[in-house]
Amino acid sequence: MILGGSQKRTRTTGAGTFRCPREGANRRYVLFSTRRWRTLGAVAILPEQGRLRFVECQTCHSTFDPVVLDHAHTHLEDVLTATLRRAAMTILGVEPQLDADLHRAAVIVLQRHAATPYRSDDLVRDLAVEHAEPGRGLVELGALSTRLNARGRVLLVDAAAQLTAADRAVSAERVRAFDQVARAVDVPVERARAVLRRCGGAAAIAV
Repeated sequence: MILGGSQKRTRTTGAGTFRCPREGANRRYVLFSTRRWRTLGAVAILPEQGRLRFVECQTCHSTFDPVVLDHAHTHLEDVLTATLRRAAMTILGVEPQLDADLHRAAVIVLQRHAATPYRSDDLVRDLAVEHAEPGRGLVELGALSTRLNARGRVLLVDAAAQLTAADRAVSAERVRAFDQVARAVDVPVERARAVLRRCGGAAAIAV
């Protein structure tokens, strides 16, 4: 005798960054879609009407209605994180090798501003790409920056200034790379330099 019944099937339909209502911070999420199928024996033969969609935070594993993804700032923060990583590649890529203090300080800055977790090995990988293809970070930064609004550009320059002066031993090469970042995101260099001075880069600017 073959028995009929139903079974639930769940598949991943998306992923990205959102502001987790439970954590109160930006976290990675996965979007799932669940649907029940009528079965004949062990074989799913017909999908039932209706589909359940839900978002799962990848940090606390809480689930939410997909409406939590409808916040306008989420897209901006994803783009800002991508542009910040390219700015870091451009600014820090001028150094043949980062010493331990600069590496640690740069990761702290990136963790503070990035919308997604950023780790030491992420910086190592980003710089390996930049050293293999010099200028790649700047080219990609220019393309991505067209998707930033005015507020996003200001945030990007502020983070880039902190990266440039991360170890308080700012090199003239890093300042020149910072200027390139400012131009790439269409922020006047003098305005960007003022931000850098506030971050402790005044001595290198005079070089």
